[in-house]
Amino acid sequence: GYLGPGGQAVYLDNGTYWLVHHYYDKRENGTPKLQIHDLAWTDDGWPALAEP
Repeated sequence: GYLGPGGQAVYLDNGTYWLVHHYYDKRENGTPKLQIHDLAWTDDGWPALAEP
């Protein structure tokens, strides 16, 4: 499970958007993790996340 996700930023690299953020993994005693999602956009302009 995720605890305290935050510190997010969006990056654009060669035409691909990425959402990068940190969280704490409660299954691993709160170990800090970095997660990167492929970020797409819906037809009406809202962000949509792919699986990490």
